[in-house]
Amino acid sequence: MEQMDTDEDIKQFLKESLTGISEDTWMMLENVRPTVLHEITNRVEGLFIYASILLQILIPVMRDSSQHLVALTDYILRGYSPLSGSEWIAEQIDFSKLYDYYYAVLDKSLTSMTQYACLHWAGHLSAAAETSEDQQVLMKRFCEKSLLVWPEALSILNKLDSAKEALELACSWCKKAQNEPLKIILDDARYILLNNFSLIDTFPNELHHHIPQNNPSSPLFQAQSHISHQS
Repeated sequence: MEQMDTDEDIKQFLKESLTGISEDTWMMLENVRPTVLHEITNRVEGLFIYASILLQILIPVMRDSSQHLVALTDYILRGYSPLSGSEWIAEQIDFSKLYDYYYAVLDKSLTSMTQYACLHWAGHLSAAAETSEDQQVLMKRFCEKSLLVWPEALSILNKLDSAKEALELACSWCKKAQNEPLKIILDDARYILLNNFSLIDTFPNELHHHIPQNNPSSPLFQAQSHISHQS
């Protein structure tokens, strides 16, 4: 069979399979990347078995991206493991090791705006009016959604030592604002940070993944857990 005929058959096979999932999804894909069939066909090099394997990956993702993107990532990592040798992190191994391996990548991914916010938010907060309702809403959101992530970012920037002063400024602002619930959360964050500084600085995501197991009644972790259950 001529290569051109085979390629056309593969294109037809791919199109029928993908449009069968969801015509709307296929139309969106075709509009965003009109050459997608041609590109896939070139990559499979006339082999239906490659096209079939590719569909096994694409079809679940197109049906439910939220559920299958993680599975797709795992699939790619498993395929990469023979190439990466000792650097490969098995799925059973704690994610802190994977975190360390990609430390440099994470460092570059923090934009200058994010870095500035991580380093200076408390200073700006201390200059804000304690009576500002908008500011209190923003602080509540920060404490419930981002306060655990913030020390990780500081550690990446090698600035975790600035967290103590930042939390003291934030606690002082909440006291003036008479916002006791937020002050309790921030005081707890400061206590946890001071008692686990070396651990967090060495393994930043310990704060998020493992320290909560030893502090089940922590106001900080209870606030985070409450939001997680609501989401």
